Amino acid sequence: MPKKSETPVIFRKWKPRREFGEEGGDIIALFPADLGTNDPYTCSSYMHQGQHSSADPWLVMQDTVPAKPEEYADLQRELEQVGYDDLRIYHRLQSSFLADRQRQLQEIEQPAASAPRAKASKPVARKRSKQSSRTMIGTLR
Repeated sequence: MPKKSETPVIFRKWKPRREFGEEGGDIIALFPADLGTNDPYTCSSYMHQGQHSSADPWLVMQDTVPAKPEEYADLQRELEQVGYDDLRIYHRLQSSFLADRQRQLQEIEQPAASAPRAKASKPVARKRSKQSSRTMIGTLR
């Protein structure tokens, strides 16, 4: 588990998908401990084009290969320029990353669940009609 002052990152290189006319080779940075959406199975990601996005880390790992330091150096510099000066590079997903995302999601949802509810108004006393329920049933027949 990373220290609080570190941002875990995994650099990967997209495989070519010739059937779609894609050459591949673009580098993606996965932030496996950061939520991508309100789904704990997504994480935050970053690329030169498109920049921040969400991603399914398991699918990305299947469609990519590990990037070499010389391949991700430009992207790492770009990340450092936009404020990621505490990157810790990992090469594999760890189960603790999913636990971190689940914890973040709970923290987001927790305040909403524990927020004080509006004070319920007192129930309004209904006036009974002069007809009894028996009479009312009789009128429905």
